[in-house]
This record gives sequence, C-alpha cells and structure tokens, in this order.
Amino acid sequence: MAMLPPPGPESFVYFTRQSLALIEQRISEGKSKEPKEEKTDEEEEGPKPSSDLEAGKQLPFIYGDIPPGMVSEPLEDMDPFYMDKKVSISYNPKDKCFCFILHTGRNFKLG
Repeated sequence: MAMLPPPGPESFVYFTRQSLALIEQRISEGKSKEPKEEKTDEEEEGPKPSSDLEAGKQLPFIYGDIPPGMVSEPLEDMDPFYMDKKVSISYNPKDKCFCFILHTGRNFKLG
C-alpha cells in the first residue's frame, strides 16, 4: 500500500503534461499486469482514497500553507490511491480542495 506524501510544501507538485503521461503509463502497466478476472468480495476491500484528502475538505494542517503561486492551479493529487487515475486537484485561497477528473488532456492548459 502506498503511503501519503511527507508533510510540508514539498508535497505540492504542478500537474503537467508529464504528470498526465506518467498516469497513463501506470494505467497501461496495470492493465498489462492484471488479467481480467471476476472480483470476489475479498478483493473489493482493496485500497481506498484517504478521507483526509477528500475533495471539498480543508487541507490537513500538517501540509502547511499552499505556496502562493500554486493556489488555484492544477496540482498532482497527493493521495496515492489516485496515482493511476486521471485526476488533478486544485486548492482555493481558503485551502479547500477541488478534484478534477481528466477525461482528456484538454481540461487544463498544462505546462
């Protein structure tokens, strides 16, 4: 199971074209490793998103303040659960999290 990133401003990373490419790479690697099988009830108890990093919640204080240039900008999701999902986050000036599901690379102008 993946661990949460270390607390502090180093946890904030801009979401870029490279971020999207890495997510797509992890998705394709996951598909090639796992043959499609019927899931049992036991298997459905897999990893879950962190309740501390849910959309709409305040950023946990252990992460500190969002660097000023990163407020309202697309960022990589800090929750390891989303490492292989096309998701980006953004925080408003009050540190409230917004989650964006990326169906295409056109949702944001990526750097």
